[in-house]
Amino acid sequence: MNVAIAEDHRLIDTGPYHFIRHPSYTGSLLSALGVAMSLQNWISFLIVFVSILAVTLWRIHIEEQALAEGLGQPYRSYMKRTKRLVPGIY
Repeated sequence: MNVAIAEDHRLIDTGPYHFIRHPSYTGSLLSALGVAMSLQNWISFLIVFVSILAVTLWRIHIEEQALAEGLGQPYRSYMKRTKRLVPGIY
């Protein structure tokens, strides 16, 4: 996966980013969960949702490494005070 940080990249910690680090991924996962549930089949649910969840979690891992390296201590402090996907939980 290619993750690039621009030279003028800065940390945003307002709006939804005040509570979670990856609100767009949270929205995508909720959409995938809805699609998987609409299939009304546990095997389809597992194939659709679990695979999307796994790829998303891997992407988050890669992005957070790049952001911690590129933005330094401000991002590491941000990581300590926020959750990844679900406020107060994960």
